Amino acid sequence: MLRVRVCAAGAKETVAWADVATRVPALLETIQADMFAAAKARTADCTEVCHSFEEFMAALNNRHMALTPWCVGGGGGGYGMHVA
Repeated sequence: MLRVRVCAAGAKETVAWADVATRVPALLETIQADMFAAAKARTADCTEVCHSFEEFMAALNNRHMALTPWCVGGGGGGYGMHVA
């Protein structure tokens, strides 16, 4: 038997040696998916769309990522990104 502990989730599990080759990769996939979801949520929480210089400065002062509209070659628009 193998005792597996996932620190981020606080979970513990006992895995039979015969199941290690299938269970450990499944656990690693779950850990990676959970970490990616948490990182994606943190990024979304710290990203602001800014349409004025004041909004831009407020975002930077909050140490957030600021998405700001800009013009490409005089036509159309897009969003630039500044990371503080």
